[in-house]
Amino acid sequence: MESIFLQIEELVQDLSLREHYAALSKRYRTEQNKQLASYEEHLAYLASRMPATFAACSEVFSRLDEVAAGFSPKSMLDIGSGPGTCVLAFPGSVEQVTMVEINEQFVAFAKKFLSTKAASCRWQSQIPQGEKFDLVTSSYMLSELHNLQEMLVLIEQAVGEMAVLIDTGTPHGYQTLMQARDYFIKMGYTILAPCPHNGPCPMPWCHFSVRLPRSRLHRHMKGGSLGYEDEKFCYLIASKSYKRASSYDRIVKPPLHRSGHTHLTLCTHEGILREEVVSKKTKERYKAAKKAEWGDTLSI
Repeated sequence: MESIFLQIEELVQDLSLREHYAALSKRYRTEQNKQLASYEEHLAYLASRMPATFAACSEVFSRLDEVAAGFSPKSMLDIGSGPGTCVLAFPGSVEQVTMVEINEQFVAFAKKFLSTKAASCRWQSQIPQGEKFDLVTSSYMLSELHNLQEMLVLIEQAVGEMAVLIDTGTPHGYQTLMQARDYFIKMGYTILAPCPHNGPCPMPWCHFSVRLPRSRLHRHMKGGSLGYEDEKFCYLIASKSYKRASSYDRIVKPPLHRSGHTHLTLCTHEGILREEVVSKKTKERYKAAKKAEWGDTLSI
């Protein structure tokens, strides 16, 4: 993936894009029209937002590997593909990738970036009707829709085995994925992650975070001095065929590691929110808790 970001730097090195990023960022913050208006705004998105969304997608796919070990899809459908971020983040190889995207500039970027990712890539403006895909993904798109329920129906109809949905780590992004969660449970799916259960969510707002390094260009675009940033995100992994291999609890807030004990906030396999202080007295659980991070699971 490093080569992709080097390509992006080459594309923007001679352009001053900070004003385009500022305009784009303002529209996103105020929930106004998020359609990119120019070639320069597309480049500003690539330089400023794509690294973070890529990091979030990569983190979610690592969770997929935890809850569905051995899942190796041969076909993948990515809805709202943008510049191909979600497909690029998928760690394995896929025989056939279908990408749904109507933005022609993003399609052009994706074709450039994805030339060696899959044996076969195709782009379409709509979700193919009557086709099933082992893996169906959508990232940072659902919360922008006005017809969410219609889209969920189309997504579910396309799922062969697994659906992975990712969105912003805002309350609105969370509520969007809760609607998706309710729909998939109604359709008989098992929620594999982040939820360790299929019961009602016990939290008013569940989200996670991934830290990513900032390149020189990334810092310049955002006018920041820190060499990293934290991307908050929400996600959902739902399956028709995979079931939970074992019971586990999910750490849903940053752990508080202290001398001799760790304080955890857990969403449990029983469907409740529980605070737990793990001390040295429980040797194995304490050992696991000391290494645990926000978003990790703990075995029962």
